[in-house]
Amino acid sequence: MSKTIPKHGIFGLLIILVTQIFVLLRVPFFFDYYFPLIWLGYIFLVDGLVHLFKGRSLLAEKSEFIRLFLYSTAFWAFFELVINLVYNFHPTTTYGFSGVKYMLLSALTFSTVLPAIFETTDLINALRILGKPKSRVEPLKLNRGFLYLLFLIGFLIFLTPIFKGFLIFPVMWFAFLLIFDSINYMNKEPSILQSMTEGESDIPMTLMLAGAIVALFWEFWNYWAYIKWSFMAPFFDYYRLFEVQLYWFAFLLLFPLQLFAMYHFSRFAVKRTRQAFKGEKKEPKKVVRHQKKEPKTIEFVKKKR
Repeated sequence: MSKTIPKHGIFGLLIILVTQIFVLLRVPFFFDYYFPLIWLGYIFLVDGLVHLFKGRSLLAEKSEFIRLFLYSTAFWAFFELVINLVYNFHPTTTYGFSGVKYMLLSALTFSTVLPAIFETTDLINALRILGKPKSRVEPLKLNRGFLYLLFLIGFLIFLTPIFKGFLIFPVMWFAFLLIFDSINYMNKEPSILQSMTEGESDIPMTLMLAGAIVALFWEFWNYWAYIKWSFMAPFFDYYRLFEVQLYWFAFLLLFPLQLFAMYHFSRFAVKRTRQAFKGEKKEPKKVVRHQKKEPKTIEFVKKKR
């Protein structure tokens, strides 16, 4: 545990304060880049707090820290493609942006999502908000046939909104979790299914809590932003918190689990691609059980079975 918050944590707090003040003062630059700046400040601040309470943080591994932003940008591009197929999600602005500027601002903004969620997960674990390091549940028993079934269900859910997107679009986000998490489990990569088969619920619970915290900050800051993201949903467009329907927060709880699965699938795919180009043979993995008694930090997302 560190005695003082590191400089980058203080710098993050200053970014948040300065950005918010200049937006209230209607300074044009901060109008345009409000979301990327405010979330960069959040990430540095939370990372500094994690370092304060744990003595180490994600920023210490600079290459992995930078890759989180790159993966997050790639995920945004994927989601943008899916969203354009179902027309349920759209940006609104108070003045016009060119297509290039919109893409740049969106990429910068959504590049912060994955780091923000993982940093928040680290902080929850560092503060032991959920109590004991391990929350035991009845272990699940999975066979390969069941994993194939999960993948198939996820794939069918993914396809359905293309034809009936207006009605079941929110459910589609569950599809990516089923698809990528089942692939990760079959390839012995870190997964939600792995934690459940080992009788642990702390990983999914911590990710979901982190998602709730990030979602609240996201919608709060989205309220102040000039580039806003709003949702259209049938039958439920009556009760809103900031720019989003209240019921949508339930689906946002699944979003970090989905990102967790996509992150590990992406790392697995990149690793396999490198091995293929280098002509390396696949090495069998050893099963590694969790042995640490302290709360897991974001290091658990890189742990292999």
